[in-house]
Amino acid sequence: MGRGNVPVRRYLFSAPAQLLSLTFICALAALPCRGQSAPEKPGRQENPTFGLTGGQVLIGKLEEKVLTISTRYGKLEIPFSEVLRVRFSLRLSASEHQDFNAALARLRKKETDALDDLNAIGPGAYRHLVSERGLEQDEATRRQLAGLISEIETIEDIYLDGRDEITTGRFTARGTIETKQFHIQRGPLKLEIPNTDLVYIAWGELETSKSWKVTSSHIESSNRALDTGYKLRKGQKFSLEASGTMLWQGRSFGPAGISNHTWNSRNMGCLQWRIGKQPWQLAGPRFNGRSTGSGVLQLSVHLTSSGTSSGSFRVKLKSRKK
Repeated sequence: MGRGNVPVRRYLFSAPAQLLSLTFICALAALPCRGQSAPEKPGRQENPTFGLTGGQVLIGKLEEKVLTISTRYGKLEIPFSEVLRVRFSLRLSASEHQDFNAALARLRKKETDALDDLNAIGPGAYRHLVSERGLEQDEATRRQLAGLISEIETIEDIYLDGRDEITTGRFTARGTIETKQFHIQRGPLKLEIPNTDLVYIAWGELETSKSWKVTSSHIESSNRALDTGYKLRKGQKFSLEASGTMLWQGRSFGPAGISNHTWNSRNMGCLQWRIGKQPWQLAGPRFNGRSTGSGVLQLSVHLTSSGTSSGSFRVKLKSRKK
């Protein structure tokens, strides 16, 4: 029998049948084996960081499991396991609101200790201070209220929006958080903190954004640097971004300074930063790096005291910290 006479069995399948077979095989492959459970995602292990209105920061275990917020679209119940950050609008308790009204009335009567009493109420009075400053007719009282507002605005990580904010990995909700008390465990201690004392709750690293105005009076040679009041720890990452214009001896320049006029191997007029009394570092229009030490951030303009200068730089800082 010749090779060409060997019968060949052919299996013919239509295209739909082939697709159906492949689908069936893929479905079987996707099924887990009997007795085998799907792997669980590891839960979040770290405890959140709590920022308080007095500037204190603490870390502890949060006992609450769900956060309730009322929004313009309705009420939401969000598991804390999905929350990345909570920011609380500044608010006063009922008793603090009474204290605020009483202290404000005494301030308008020019009583000497009324301003201290208003200041002692804390950041929760922010929106009330802004409202009353807008209505105030007396110039001296309006200046006093403006001073209190400015002090609150310089507090680190303060949140000045009128609505609470909850950020998750999928969405951000704004409204009014209905949870009044938060229970926190720190070792053997159990703390109960009202929402009026909280600025934020966050997991992981916190991003902070601050800005300052550096003027032509903040010059290195006269030891009149701007003390920002913002504390950095050694090795902490941060960035600076500066804009604006200054004049020196009739010459205009930005945060990079005057390129063809140097002093001490650095452009005259450039923006600088340092921590405490450490040596000045070049910031220029942009800086991205780590703190060389632990202490308060200072900013200055690299100018000599001779000659006249004017103008300012607006400097914005971003940093992350635990």
